[in-house]
Amino acid sequence: MATTLSAAAGAPAPVVPAADLAELDAIVTAVLSPLNDVRQAAEDALLNQWRLVPQRVPLLIAGLAELLRSSPYSLTQTRSMAAVLIRRIGLQAPAKPPNAPVDESLVTVWGLLEQGVRDFVQGCLLQAISQETDQSVRHKICDATALVGVQNSNIGVPWPALLTAVFECVHSPSPQLRDAGLRIISLGAVLFFDLSASAKLVNEIFPANLEFPDSSVKSTAVEACVSFMIAALEERPKAVDQFSGLLQRVLQALVPINDEDVLTNCLSSLTDLASERARIFQKPLLELTQFINSIMKNSELDSTTRQTAAELLVTIANEIPKIVKKKSQFISTLLPTLFDWLATLEDDPDWYTTEDGLILLVQLSQDDEDNGENYVYAEQAIDRLAIALGGETMLPIAFELIPRFIGSADWRQRYAALMAISVLGEGCASLMVERLNDIVKLVLPYLRDSHNRVRYAACNAIGQLCTDFSPTIQNENGQVILASLVPLMDDDSCPRVQAHSAAALVNFLDHADKFKVYPVVGEILPRLVNLLRSNKTYIQEQAVTTIATVADCVQEHFLPYTQSIMPDLVQILQNAMDRKYRLLRGKTLECITLIGLSVKEEGFSPYVEPLLQLLQDIQQSPREDDDPMTSYLLVAWVRMCKIIGAKFVPYLPIVVPPLLAAASVKPEVAIISSEEEFEMYSQEEGWDFIKLGDQRLGIKTALVEDKRTAVEMLCTYAADLEAHFAPYVEKSLAVTLPLVGFVFDLGVRQAAARAAPLLLNCMKQANADMGQILPYWNTVKEKIYERIMMDHDTEYLSDLYISFYLCVRYLGKDFMEADLMEKLVTAAEVNLKQLVSRAYARKANDDEDDLDAEDEELDDENLLIEIANSVHEFFSVGGADFLPYFDKLAPMFKQFLV
Repeated sequence: MATTLSAAAGAPAPVVPAADLAELDAIVTAVLSPLNDVRQAAEDALLNQWRLVPQRVPLLIAGLAELLRSSPYSLTQTRSMAAVLIRRIGLQAPAKPPNAPVDESLVTVWGLLEQGVRDFVQGCLLQAISQETDQSVRHKICDATALVGVQNSNIGVPWPALLTAVFECVHSPSPQLRDAGLRIISLGAVLFFDLSASAKLVNEIFPANLEFPDSSVKSTAVEACVSFMIAALEERPKAVDQFSGLLQRVLQALVPINDEDVLTNCLSSLTDLASERARIFQKPLLELTQFINSIMKNSELDSTTRQTAAELLVTIANEIPKIVKKKSQFISTLLPTLFDWLATLEDDPDWYTTEDGLILLVQLSQDDEDNGENYVYAEQAIDRLAIALGGETMLPIAFELIPRFIGSADWRQRYAALMAISVLGEGCASLMVERLNDIVKLVLPYLRDSHNRVRYAACNAIGQLCTDFSPTIQNENGQVILASLVPLMDDDSCPRVQAHSAAALVNFLDHADKFKVYPVVGEILPRLVNLLRSNKTYIQEQAVTTIATVADCVQEHFLPYTQSIMPDLVQILQNAMDRKYRLLRGKTLECITLIGLSVKEEGFSPYVEPLLQLLQDIQQSPREDDDPMTSYLLVAWVRMCKIIGAKFVPYLPIVVPPLLAAASVKPEVAIISSEEEFEMYSQEEGWDFIKLGDQRLGIKTALVEDKRTAVEMLCTYAADLEAHFAPYVEKSLAVTLPLVGFVFDLGVRQAAARAAPLLLNCMKQANADMGQILPYWNTVKEKIYERIMMDHDTEYLSDLYISFYLCVRYLGKDFMEADLMEKLVTAAEVNLKQLVSRAYARKANDDEDDLDAEDEELDDENLLIEIANSVHEFFSVGGADFLPYFDKLAPMFKQFLV
């Protein structure tokens, strides 16, 4: 770059010896190697020879900064990695040797450096911004610079040169420097919160850069404005009106943008603002709606741009629904365009001939490969709008559009109307139920439409209606629905329609009365057996699922059909060994065990021994890590336990150890500091991410899900077998009890909390004496109490109280010592005070669209109920002995009566 920042002039001379800098340069270069062994050796050297050697850590950070400003300009990757490592190493806690105690302090490497080293690094950063020619590298340098500034602010170290450099950048004639300055503002908004800097940004810098002719500068300016508004409104939530002028300038800046990528980025930034502070859009909402609608209707624009525009409005509706409901033009403008989008799908020949292992669930009506299409987005958007805004807002417009679309000669419009009906139900149920008979009559004829995609959509609509309006629709319209839906399984002209009719039947049966379904089982099952024998895997998968649902619905009435169905199912388990049949085999195992649960042991007895042997064979056979059979197998064992009861005990040595192993696995977790790392982890399946400031916490969800499932299975065995499970209590409790504090997953914590009373009950039912139970009870009691006192998750606190009082219920009065009653009172006092405080805070909050407050209130009500249930249980078990302790809580309970 030709321009040099005055703040970067006179950057300090190098402080890193040449030999050290050369060594570090070689390591950074090797870290970038595509060869795993070379890269791993470099990372080990960086850790062992630099990060774990205290006297070399300052040289490491200074050396990385020196590489930023002095590496040859052909080595862009070296400079890029140096900027990333400054963030990844310098702005994190110091490295520790393996197995070293965890340091819970918030001190970072940057905070431990001497000021002279910090001054040198800061000078290098500003100089590197000034001279860097590669945009990608410059962005990484700006990111590091902004976050160093935030670190300085956190530890009270001034860096006046940074603000000087930023203000110089954003006034520069160089678009590159303007972009750099704005990027620093975007990541370091907190640095500009003092009144003079804030006023300068809002009144001078942002307006000037929003009008700058370079489109990339304009895009970064929008991002900086949004970041600043989000940060400022987090500090002062009621200051929305102070930024209305700035928002108006941002919106005006979008109108003349011709670069689609820039427009998309700007719209995405505004959606971030809507997610955080949607109320700021209240005043310009109708004007914004018209502008966004013009983008949505512009077919010359890319679908990504148009969907990003729509997402802004949908997000606003989700965040401030009560305000949006008062703006009738919002939905009357947006919904017709979304209906038009629904009618844009093409009749792709591949849709008819697909041989993939697609699972045709009615709730997921579109194929993965279509997820970027406008019609798929429209379906999802209408669903979200209906849930947010409700029937009073949505239905008047929707029912103006639906008759026109469904009566059209164009099959796409008929398809659109039916898909709209599918997704309106969940959010508009309270009003649609009044017209349910008319809606069913409207949809059913299209199960016989001349076009396959319309018949498919009609199946989808019926299936979704059966879910959204159960059991009313089954009771009032069941006969006519079954008469129209079941014959579609014979429609071999279109296998996709066949399979989807079977999928819709699942939704119907999930909430149907078995006595009303049983008379037609003889018509349903032969058709499903025919589908089961199809040469298309996805049809077989759906047939198996629907057979399982039929059995689950009619229960013991399935017995006459068991003998005719089972041979086909067993044949699949024994012969469908190809990799493409993995899911089919898993679902078949699920189906067989659900049949067993339905007809009970007596009706299932011929199949019990062969199936148990088959389960053992499957468990012992090698499987790939991602084989779905693993999870199906776990559940199958549990169902067999329910079917045969105590006769299952000999199989516990087979099933329990793998569960204990899975429950004991430590989760794979990664702290992600850079976009490069995030992109790398994002490309690998099975990772979820949580935003933590400027970092992300990555969690390998598959391992966590396995852990949760394992604990849940242990709970099931303990509940079903009771005394027979007593030999496994010690090991199970040792594994599950620590998981009540498992921070990475609520489901794991909840399952662990449920396990404790169930495991203690196993000992009680096995007639263990008090001396045997007491050590375990004391450990459980202390752990549950400890979690109640330190946990702030209201939903989980309810689970902990349930665990607490179920232990008392199962163990009885002999275990209700004074210490236990005192613990309950102490915990309840703390939580009741918090509930009262939050109730007053909600009453004082005038934000009628605060959905978080509504969720908080519901969770608080549930917690209050469980605290009351705990008191009730302690009275039931302890009788008058608990009365003196309750007297301490009574005044607090009285507050909730006011």
